[in-house]
Amino acid sequence: PDEENIEQLIISPSKQVLSRQATIKLSAQSETQTLKAQGYIDFDRNRSENISARFGGRIEKLYVKYDLQYVKKGDKLLELYSPELNTFQQEHLFLLKSEKEKSLVEQSRQKLKLLGITEIQISQLEENKLFTQTITVYSPVGGYVLFNTETNSGAGDNVTEKTSMNN
Repeated sequence: PDEENIEQLIISPSKQVLSRQATIKLSAQSETQTLKAQGYIDFDRNRSENISARFGGRIEKLYVKYDLQYVKKGDKLLELYSPELNTFQQEHLFLLKSEKEKSLVEQSRQKLKLLGITEIQISQLEENKLFTQTITVYSPVGGYVLFNTETNSGAGDNVTEKTSMNN
């Protein structure tokens, strides 16, 4: 073949196969194709994190204002008022003041941690010797907030606010 016809393939008539199949000539073009499909987009539930209150109370201030809001790890989610938690904080301060049993102070500290109070919040409580009326709940992970719409509230139900984080 010529150097000018390198891109063109020539087949001798004796090697051609007769067929009813249509043939096309290949060419290079830059066309974009659009594909239309129906379906559902959903979040990967394996990468979700549920955040729920570990004690009863009411939300005093909500920092997350809308669904799919992005939050970083450590961002404030809400401030919660809880008489139950206030009692535990007062109990902890009483045990610190009495200084009789270090093991009781440590157990009280562990109880606060299990309720979701951070180490920094416990240290501030111990330093200031004053408990706060509301406790700030921080995000344990970063991601997009999805408010749980499956919560049913009937008369007398104890409803907890659940938030799912997708990262």
